[in-house]
Amino acid sequence: MLITTSSTHPRPTGLPPKDTNYAYDDKFILDVDGDGISARFRALLQSRSLPIKSTLFKEWHTSRLFAWVHFVPLGIEYREIYSMLTYFVGYGNAEGNDRGEDWVNMNLYVQKHEFEGRLIAKRGSEWAAKVLRKEDMEVYMYRLLLEYGRIIDDDRDNIGYPGDGSEVDEGKWAKLVGVGS
Repeated sequence: MLITTSSTHPRPTGLPPKDTNYAYDDKFILDVDGDGISARFRALLQSRSLPIKSTLFKEWHTSRLFAWVHFVPLGIEYREIYSMLTYFVGYGNAEGNDRGEDWVNMNLYVQKHEFEGRLIAKRGSEWAAKVLRKEDMEVYMYRLLLEYGRIIDDDRDNIGYPGDGSEVDEGKWAKLVGVGS
């Protein structure tokens, strides 16, 4: 008889599940796509942590977010993860490594850039507070559905306003919008 981990424990590690909000206390949060887009990227941007994003997919906000301004990009092969983390965390000390822990890189020193990391996290959080509201997503979906409806309509060539505006009565228009008499 084959005993699988899922039949013996609710999680593969056998450890009890943790609250997902504990990660938002960390300096860096790695966001990786699974079978589709990452549903938690919005929450990561709203946190005070620095989101590190590795993705193949384009989302509705992809053209509005800028790498190294709102988040830190990471390639899907993770080749640059050590150098990127070294940039933010730093390496060694300015006087040299006198304790002999790393005798190969004894004189190597990389200054830490914590301020830059906090600045990127702050910009991402501010952007999320302004743009990732529920109302913004509703407007985007409404526009998307309008465009989709226009595309699939058989009479799509005649959809829209056919006039040039000269036939609009200015008095009625002013009353309609509440300007003038």
